Amino acid sequence: MGKVARNAQVARLLLDAAEYLDWKGWTSTDRELIDDKREQVSALGALEWAALGRLAVRAEFVLSTDLYRPLNDLLTLAVQELADVVEPQLHLEFSGSFRDLVAYWNDWIAKDVRNVQASLREAANNCDPHQVSSLEDPRDVAPTGEAP
Repeated sequence: MGKVARNAQVARLLLDAAEYLDWKGWTSTDRELIDDKREQVSALGALEWAALGRLAVRAEFVLSTDLYRPLNDLLTLAVQELADVVEPQLHLEFSGSFRDLVAYWNDWIAKDVRNVQASLREAANNCDPHQVSSLEDPRDVAPTGEAP
């Protein structure tokens, strides 16, 4: 998949997650995990729903590497984009994973659903179609100005 298509899909995933929060509402990560009947989702939950159609941590099936790998890759890139946006809001050195950083931000820093949606939209706007994403093999990406 070319870099333009990949980053456009990541941006769409982030925007879809922001819209999903309008539909279901926002909550903390721990509440989302404890109550499986809860409709509201965290920032991570919204991204998982947008990418996979369900919360990945509650999935009752094994995600096939071949079938779900492209979706998992896009989800990973979307979480990284969101982490880049929210990390400056932490005002501390964070040593965990991108997912942990987003979960911490969601639970302790984000003020409300509008703050979460604004950050998701900012991350979508930051998706640069001319930048090689970390999950792409640079051999698959043509130099700037050339077709893949």
